[in-house]
Amino acid sequence: MAEGFAKALKGNELDSWSAGIEAKGLNLLAVKVMAEVGVDISQQTSKTVDALTGVVSSFLFHFIFIFFSGVHFLSLAHLTS
Repeated sequence: MAEGFAKALKGNELDSWSAGIEAKGLNLLAVKVMAEVGVDISQQTSKTVDALTGVVSSFLFHFIFIFFSGVHFLSLAHLTS
């Protein structure tokens, strides 16, 4: 969902990726909820962090957002000075 919002809102200005510790497939409820606000994530895929390693290794990340399921916690790491 985060990747979908980032692409919908700022896709022409930034590159965004979303990944987890395990791929779980497309969540149809997430697709439905996002469609209700005008964001189509039906073509996105569930990815692992390991799967992104080769894809994003040449990029400098400015921000990393970390969400933990079941825990009310958000960590923001600003990686550039």
